[in-house]
Amino acid sequence: MEKTRIETLSVAPQDFLVTACLLSLASNVSAAQNLALAHAQLKKLGKLQVSQNLISAAAAKNQSTLNQDAWFIPDYHNQMAYLALAKPMIYLDLVALTKNIEQQASRQAFAKPLVALDVDIIAIKPQLARCSGQDEHHMEFLPLNDGWLGIARRLPLASYDWACYTSLMVEQQGQWLPLLTARHAPVFCVESDLLGQ
Repeated sequence: MEKTRIETLSVAPQDFLVTACLLSLASNVSAAQNLALAHAQLKKLGKLQVSQNLISAAAAKNQSTLNQDAWFIPDYHNQMAYLALAKPMIYLDLVALTKNIEQQASRQAFAKPLVALDVDIIAIKPQLARCSGQDEHHMEFLPLNDGWLGIARRLPLASYDWACYTSLMVEQQGQWLPLLTARHAPVFCVESDLLGQ
């Protein structure tokens, strides 16, 4: 399956006032405890909807040339979360907040493939955007549906994120969520398995 070129927007991230976001959550160190910590912190900011928990093997276990220690790497617990913020937040403040939540779970105490907590922003719903195009911190965003913007470096989704996203879409009947399509899915997905076709 050939990758499709996706048009991006280059704008200054501090120009975004975010009202909602789609987040990828992952942990393989005290996963239940660390994901619960993330949920508690995110709920303080607004309404949180979380997908079912997906357990996936660490990438090192899937490689054909394994070293003996790879089998002792705990499986990852992955979730996709939709957060509707009670008060709009500047995009860079949201990024800082996700890093702060990771640090609360002692993220820095572990080196990959061990991950205490990973909180990645997949897409944002901006209240308004001023596209100044002059800031050195430019990031690339992908225009999605209904005013949502995807974080270019996070798309296409990894297979575990895609599975969590589709689970959340089914649970929420697609309400509120950005519509990700075949071009945002992992390359190996079969077209009939994709939502938003």
